Amino acid sequence: MLVTHVARFGFAVGILACGTDGGSANDAGAADAGSDVRPGTPTLTLSLDATLDQADDDVKATTLSSGVLLGKTGTMAASASIVGGAAVFDLTGVTKGDYFIVVNGITDRPIPTRVDDASVNVVQRVGQKLRASYVGPAGSPSYRINTYPDGKVVKFSDDTVVGSDRPYVVVTFAPSKVELNVLGTATNLTSLPLDACLGHSYVPADGWLLNTNGEDHHGDVFNGDGGAANCSGCHTDYWLKKPSYGDITPSRGWCFRCHDGPSGTSSGFVNPLK
Repeated sequence: MLVTHVARFGFAVGILACGTDGGSANDAGAADAGSDVRPGTPTLTLSLDATLDQADDDVKATTLSSGVLLGKTGTMAASASIVGGAAVFDLTGVTKGDYFIVVNGITDRPIPTRVDDASVNVVQRVGQKLRASYVGPAGSPSYRINTYPDGKVVKFSDDTVVGSDRPYVVVTFAPSKVELNVLGTATNLTSLPLDACLGHSYVPADGWLLNTNGEDHHGDVFNGDGGAANCSGCHTDYWLKKPSYGDITPSRGWCFRCHDGPSGTSSGFVNPLK
């Protein structure tokens, strides 16, 4: 089924008979019968959940027909068995850390994941657009992860795009914090505590940071809903780029802490070291 050589991003994952949509229910049923998951071994189980999808971008998978777990160097750590429509990875031999899941051979849409303890089972849900996901039980997830259709990494120094680097955001729920990392390598660009905005404390911190159906989002509030007037009460010149990344504070140039100014994700996410 798998070509054992997996190159770096964009890597070549050799999965036979894979299309963009992820096969059919019959594909999943056939894989169920030949599952390579050994009873009693710790697993990472990835399932699809269309309710996580946001309005932007296109659906990439409505079923799962294959899955590959890649390490931060692009090396394959495990391949999935399809069990009950989910991609199930045997975590035997997998170590703690960040990984990337390629499903259905869709190499341009890797799904970041995190294994805190490879001796216990991990569950993850991802939207059919393969961008928004939760790691952990539905009632008490450990992480929320988002990638972006227009995502790119830019230099803080001159706003130019950094090669082919693409960003993803990891929200940790306890303690609440946010990380901005690079797809494929998990290189950390920035991290900071994630607090609810005092003016919109009724919105969960992760919902405030990331686009969430039915909830206020900091970008929406900036661009409408009172916008600049609301934000400027605490963030006086959030829109003005500072001479250096170290000069940024919550009240001064705060937009540039993560993305390249107040126009949001479309402007790119900042690499503070370049």
